[in-house]
Amino acid sequence: MVIALCIGALSGVLAVIAYQRKRSAHFKALASRFGFMYLGNALPKSLTVSGTDIANLSSVWNVIDGERQGVRVVAFDCKIGTGKGSRRRTVIAVQRPDEGLRYLAGNLELHRSNDWSLLYGPRASMIQPGLMPVTELSGYIEAL
Repeated sequence: MVIALCIGALSGVLAVIAYQRKRSAHFKALASRFGFMYLGNALPKSLTVSGTDIANLSSVWNVIDGERQGVRVVAFDCKIGTGKGSRRRTVIAVQRPDEGLRYLAGNLELHRSNDWSLLYGPRASMIQPGLMPVTELSGYIEAL
């Protein structure tokens, strides 16, 4: 019984690690496709999220940074808060006024922090997970 539980736990951990590696590889490929830089787990210092729902970031990863049609874009996965109340989001930050992004937002929330417009999914639920599929992220970047 104990051995079966240990094997189950280990396979669960290995599945999570494999998923994270695959997602990172997809972000790197996305960065390459758009001519962006893959920054890993470091947000650019110029990007601010203060005054938004994601201001309480506890970690970030898969950060990509670049320019799309003359506009700076930073996209990343993040964890907001700590413990059981934490949630994950994929964020698209665009360094321009949000007026032109309202058409793009669709079901995403649109918030403003200094000169950055931030797009991210609503609070995650069992039906809608917090991390955006990379193909969807690619579509949003393509549409900018």
